[in-house]
Amino acid sequence: MEYFKDKIFPEVFKSSLNFLSGFLLLYIGSVLKNSSKKNDGLLFSFSLSPFFTAVLYAVYFSLFLFFLWKGIKGIRAIFCSYIDDLQHEYIPPKIDLNQFNDPSQYTKFHYNRTYESFSFRVQEMSVVMGGFEDFFPDILLGISDPKCFDKECVTDLFMTQSYFGFYKYRCPTCYKKYKSKYDKATLKANLKKVIFAEHERKEDKLPF
Repeated sequence: MEYFKDKIFPEVFKSSLNFLSGFLLLYIGSVLKNSSKKNDGLLFSFSLSPFFTAVLYAVYFSLFLFFLWKGIKGIRAIFCSYIDDLQHEYIPPKIDLNQFNDPSQYTKFHYNRTYESFSFRVQEMSVVMGGFEDFFPDILLGISDPKCFDKECVTDLFMTQSYFGFYKYRCPTCYKKYKSKYDKATLKANLKKVIFAEHERKEDKLPF
């Protein structure tokens, strides 16, 4: 509710005001058009020359486009504010390998993990402790940038941002395109939380 009051409501109010201003101009233009016609029954009737009528319509149309543009900018601000609020910073896991005196106590490996229609290269390590390695959860070491979902490609994607704030991804190899509400850092941060939650559930099942 606080987010709506502080960010969404002001932008909605400004956009609505701009659109109402445009419709008001449309109404005023219609009134002036009808008033420009000769009508002897009206006390304050007047007639405009064709030149001034053209100037009037040009000014009216320019103002209408201006308020329309301001309204679109207001809608864009609403979308961008919503998208920006969804983003998070990715902090790589910090693992002190010095705690393992013997390199034979752990083994590193990697695998491809799909998340939000993207592919990620996840690096983890397993603890090797006298045949009990299956009981211990793996330790996350790092997550790559989002890659192409095509298993035959798996190329790092280029990221750009659309006018309304959404993120667009393009594969430079197979030219496939993807869209998302999240940037690269947020995708990695969310996947990190998912993997940590899986490790915690495995820890909860330990018999000791």
